[in-house]
Amino acid sequence: MSGNVELGSGDCRINEFSDKTIFGILSKFQSIDEHETINTVQFLRACSDVTTILDRLGSQFALPKKDMLGNIKRIEDRYLTDPTLYSSLNAIMEKDSKEGHKNSSAIIGIIWLKRGLEFLRAFIKGLSRDYHNKVQEENLRTTVLKAYETTLKPYHGVISKFLFSNLTRFVPYRKDFLKALITDPEGTVETLFIDIDLYLPNFSDNVDLVETLLNLHGLNSQETS
Repeated sequence: MSGNVELGSGDCRINEFSDKTIFGILSKFQSIDEHETINTVQFLRACSDVTTILDRLGSQFALPKKDMLGNIKRIEDRYLTDPTLYSSLNAIMEKDSKEGHKNSSAIIGIIWLKRGLEFLRAFIKGLSRDYHNKVQEENLRTTVLKAYETTLKPYHGVISKFLFSNLTRFVPYRKDFLKALITDPEGTVETLFIDIDLYLPNFSDNVDLVETLLNLHGLNSQETS
């Protein structure tokens, strides 16, 4: 996110996380409250931080990261027009739905950001599943492609599918990728997956709630790229 938005006291740090892995030091997605409200600033900060996972997959993922950051910027731009009114993502969707702006820049940003988050969630879950199942395969391409198949692929046209498939041919070996996610010499793979498993529930709840809100306000789209 740009420097215009400050996270402030809404930042959500959970004591159980270590400070030795990227998942331990990322800004966290909030715990969804009983009102099922998503704080815009906190959500966008967490979204921006989680895109850094793509950096560890290699420079070839710079374009997907740029797309996600672009969608974050669309939403941030709307937020900055009236921070009080748009303090929640819910408010943005509700207002645009009521006013018939179903294809506004902010709504398109929310839809495509949600899809990118779904991919990252599926990939991170896949890493955790592989670890707990003691998968030894060093080639991460299968894990990345499985995540892609169930998330972004249905919304991609032929060219986008071809480009993404080629990107996955250059992902690092599993051991090198996991090492890149550990930020402290004292960190271990076990520490990494403790942090990942702590990180996933709130991340997943936020992504699911965005999907629910899009459907609630009749804003979900099957638009492809």
